[in-house]
Order: sequence, then structure tokens, then C-alpha cells
Amino acid sequence: QLHRLAHVDALTQLPNRRMVLSRLEHALEAAQRRGQRVAILFIDLDNFKTVNDSLGHNIGDALLRQVAARLALRARRQDTLGRLGGDEFILVLETLRDREDAASVARELLQLLARPFEVGGSDVWVQASIGISLYPDDGGEVEKLLRDADAAMYQAKRAGRGTFRYYTEALTQRSEEHTSELQTRLHLV
Repeated sequence: QLHRLAHVDALTQLPNRRMVLSRLEHALEAAQRRGQRVAILFIDLDNFKTVNDSLGHNIGDALLRQVAARLALRARRQDTLGRLGGDEFILVLETLRDREDAASVARELLQLLARPFEVGGSDVWVQASIGISLYPDDGGEVEKLLRDADAAMYQAKRAGRGTFRYYTEALTQRSEEHTSELQTRLHLV
């Protein structure tokens, strides 16, 4: 019971900050041994304060539980989804094959959150901003990678919310070019 209280977020039942940091540390060690990449997706709900202020904290809490459940639909067994606190979530993607895979996951998460949530008899719409940092590209230390993902998330908010950004702007541009190229190809078919 004490272990659970120390490592699990009471509201969402996801791993809490302490557990996420521990799992991230292990993921980086394994990735270093195997020569693999790890992506950290820092997910922050846009305008969540408005939900709490206008509908109340009980509705806000119910919404956070539903958001956690929806995000969990995309997490693989080897990934770690956790709640850092407030309306901040993190998804650690292990055994990443390619940098673009992180962008694909971010797009899927944004689509999952785009549908309304039924909370307290009302439809509640939220969107998220996601920041992505990559190991080893952006560094090798847990705290630095978290800071980088957090900084990228704020870049996403400044870009208009409801989107994602890599910590490295060049990766964001490449991902957007890749998406545009795919869309062009689909229109040609």
C-alpha cells in the first residue's frame, strides 16, 4: 500500500512523477546498452484552468481521469504513461525506431483528445500541446530531457496550441515537411 501511494497518482491511477522518472532512467540505460532511441512526449492540456474555473474541480478531476484513460489507449506495454501533476502528462516511448515515430504518436494522441469528453452530463472539448525530446539526440540525462520536452511543449503552445513541437526546431520542420509530403501523395492517389 505504501509503495502504491508513493508511486501511483491517486486521481488517474497512472505512475506519478517519481515512478515516471525512475522508469525513464531505466529506459535510458537500456537504450544506451542497445544503441536505441527514447522519446519523451510532454503533454499539457490547453486551457484546462478554464474547465476548472467554469465547471468546477470535480468536473476537472473527472476530465483528467478520462484523458488518462484515452492516452492509455495509445501507450504500448513497453512505454510509460504517467501524470506529472495538474494537467501535465508524460509518455515515454522506448525502443523508438525512427525520430518520426514520435511525431506519429503525438499526432495520434492529439486526434484521440480531439473528440469530446462526456463529463457530468456535458460534452467537454479539450486539446493538448505536446513537446518532444529525444535520447540521445537532445541529451542523456533525465532532467535535461524533461526540461527540453517541457520547453518544446511551450513552443507548441506559442505555435497555436493543439499541436506538437520537437525540442530541436529542425526536427519539427522535417516532420511537418514529411506530413505535407504524405498528404500530397495521398491526394495524387
